[in-house]
Amino acid sequence: MITLEEQNYAYSAYTETIKTLNKGRSFMHPEFSKNSAMYVFTTENLGEYIKKLKVNGKKVLTVTGSGDQLINLALEGVRRVDNFDINQNAYFITQLKLAALKVLSYEEYLNFFCISDDEELQREGLIYFRKKIGLNENVLDFKTYLKVKPYLPEMCAFYWDLLYEEFQFDGKNLAMSSLFYPGTKRGAIETNTYLKNAENYALARDRIGHVEINFMERNLLEIHTLEDTYDVILLSNIYDYLTDEWYSVISTDEFNQYIEGKMAKCLNDGGKIAVAYQYNYQVKDYANSSLIKRILKQNYKLERRPPLEHMRKIVVTSTVKEYAKDGNKDCVYLYEKGKTK
Repeated sequence: MITLEEQNYAYSAYTETIKTLNKGRSFMHPEFSKNSAMYVFTTENLGEYIKKLKVNGKKVLTVTGSGDQLINLALEGVRRVDNFDINQNAYFITQLKLAALKVLSYEEYLNFFCISDDEELQREGLIYFRKKIGLNENVLDFKTYLKVKPYLPEMCAFYWDLLYEEFQFDGKNLAMSSLFYPGTKRGAIETNTYLKNAENYALARDRIGHVEINFMERNLLEIHTLEDTYDVILLSNIYDYLTDEWYSVISTDEFNQYIEGKMAKCLNDGGKIAVAYQYNYQVKDYANSSLIKRILKQNYKLERRPPLEHMRKIVVTSTVKEYAKDGNKDCVYLYEKGKTK
């Protein structure tokens, strides 16, 4: 039975999320906060780089994000996954995906979470402009949700019930709202090993039941205070948001010092930190340069932030179709305890 404390937590997360939704998004403020929008699927090429980290039997700390890190790690045979995120909603979307994984077939899962087969989504800074091309009629379908709901923790079911009621039980309107960064079938399958085919999906369903899973609501800059130590730590692209020139929290040098001075203590001997995921890393000079040029009506250029070149690179195929067709790559910068030059 849900406790009063859990009910209050879920209700607070719901009300604050709706307030955030009503404010709309701004590229001038950090994307990640306590009640930010939810990523339905990863935007990273997890399928390639997690395999290269050799996590079988390992203990891993990862940003929660869309929950795809957790599920892909389980597929690769990880022993334990501790998930952290400053965004409460990352926990709720991840629990919805874990519950759906238990009860939905491969095709049902894709149809429930994917907004279309291949919808065109154009990202400018922190704002999505969507063209409704082949909208999936079953996305976040309420009847499908009712199949998933019994497998949710009661606090999460309470939260999702409130959201569905807010949107008059219309899954399509919920999925198209600013509460989500939606995903397409093409993108989900290309970036996630567990979604490559029905066999991988079934294997992930089986293996995740053998993983010890924990969640915590934390900022990255608090992680060094944890008492546990890990074999692998995944930080996604938090680096971009902490060091971004428009709303920076810390400088690049301070970020490096934090990783190598404080977070390194969270690693077991021979441990690794996937410090930053950089999209189109060879040619990118600034994440929002195209948007800035549009706003300022001039060819404005910001200096490139110092790269993490002292760390080992794991180069993977770009997740952005336009970049990949030009031969550009994404990159994961890797800190290796005792090995980084």
